[in-house]
Amino acid sequence: MKYSSIIILLFILGIWVACEKVTSPKQEDLLYQIEGCNEGIAKVFTADSCFTYQFETDLVVDFCVTANCCPDSDRFNLSSQITQNTITITVQDTASDLCLCTCPYVVHAEFYSLQLDHYFIQCMYDGDIVYWEEVGRSG
Repeated sequence: MKYSSIIILLFILGIWVACEKVTSPKQEDLLYQIEGCNEGIAKVFTADSCFTYQFETDLVVDFCVTANCCPDSDRFNLSSQITQNTITITVQDTASDLCLCTCPYVVHAEFYSLQLDHYFIQCMYDGDIVYWEEVGRSG
């Protein structure tokens, strides 16, 4: 009787483990500067509107910040935070060797597994709000 109870317990435990839902790990959000000075962006967008987004399953955001041309890559510290229905993207300029020109740089962000269909995007550059946009899921 003792062994049959152990066997039944192991059988139930085996079924429970086999039936447990397998989930894939959560994909990390992406946040990066698109390489180089994007002078062509300035010709496409007006001076105050370089914000685009696509929000279907995931949210993809691109926006510009204007900074010194030197150096033109890996010059920003980027971070994001989601609080309720607001996504804050923070861009901090870290360049020290500056030259006498400015360029628009594009920051690209991708957010996965968002629960809501509507968010406010706040883009901060060196402590100032450069974009405050309302976005909604399409479809």
